[in-house]
Amino acid sequence: MPASTSDHDAAVEAIYRTAAAPDLWPETITQIADHVGSLGGLLAYAAPAGESNNLLVVGRLRDDLVDLYLQRYASNAFSRALAHVPTGQVIVGSRLTDMSAVRRSALYADIHLPQAIVEQLAFTHAGLTRNGSSGGMAFMLNARQLDDTHHVATRIQRLVPHLTRALDFTLALGRHTSGVWQLTQVLDAMPGAALLLDRRGAVSRMNAAAEALLDDADGLAVAPSDGWYLEAQLPAEARGLSDAILQALSAARGDDHGLAGALRVTRPSGRAALIVLITPLPPPSFALFEAVDGGARVMVQIIDPHAPALAQADRLRQAAGLTPTEARVAALIGAGMSAPEAAAALGVSVNTVKTHLSRCFDKAGVHSQVALVRLLASMPAGAARKPPP
Repeated sequence: MPASTSDHDAAVEAIYRTAAAPDLWPETITQIADHVGSLGGLLAYAAPAGESNNLLVVGRLRDDLVDLYLQRYASNAFSRALAHVPTGQVIVGSRLTDMSAVRRSALYADIHLPQAIVEQLAFTHAGLTRNGSSGGMAFMLNARQLDDTHHVATRIQRLVPHLTRALDFTLALGRHTSGVWQLTQVLDAMPGAALLLDRRGAVSRMNAAAEALLDDADGLAVAPSDGWYLEAQLPAEARGLSDAILQALSAARGDDHGLAGALRVTRPSGRAALIVLITPLPPPSFALFEAVDGGARVMVQIIDPHAPALAQADRLRQAAGLTPTEARVAALIGAGMSAPEAAAALGVSVNTVKTHLSRCFDKAGVHSQVALVRLLASMPAGAARKPPP
């Protein structure tokens, strides 16, 4: 039976209404299924291999099978094949997978057969299909609807541009309602080093102060391993940091097994130890965005006792015309180091440090280390900046 123009317009209106109210997706998927002439529909996200953040939202399909599907069948021959087809194009399932093999599978016995599903028409969404994941929408047909497959596909294809825009908006909305956007703004505004870690403990975002501190690789660094992970350089401290992050991730999931206190991280340069604070964050409230993005789970703050001195030395560098090396020496002295300690931190001789100090005295108009420290202390630190190279 041909779909009416009024039904199509009503479906489009429902799609855009749902874009701003994601809780309406089950109701809207049901309305679209009625319009296109299908048994029911779904919005799905199949996470990359090794991850478990799968998502399934159904409309007029059995809710009681959702958990079983997510636990056992989110990654299946069809979802894996969908990861390699053009996004936004309606695909007939039997043309993408071997249906005889599907009918012999546990997926068919547990999910398809109880719902009389014999065919599915699906399209993928670019924001959900990347890096090994696949996601989009599908509409199911029973045996009586098979003869109308072509017309059902045509009606779905007419709605794809609207559904794509709605999903784009829904994901953008998720970035705000989940708090990630606000967290990013807070992160950038923080004067000290701060990072956000995702559900795996991988670094998802960091501010400029953290980039500068970690570039030094003095006590802390980020190491690649299917993502970037924060590591302490000393083995014992690395284990302590890893355990503290795992505890915070557990707390963020709602499992309260206690939290580590502030951690002290030694710096091989001899500079004052870094202090690391790890704070669990509440999970994102928006299911689709949480599945795709992973969401921030932990905030890590790194307190560098030298940071104010570095910022003050940089201000003095600009005001007095110090070279970057002279500013670095001034920062170390301003942080309380002696000339021999500064020499060890910089890997130069004490005489070299004294030469740089003498030039600092001349340019700044002071005559002693004490006077230089006082001058530095009078300079406004402002936001921490990357140390002079």
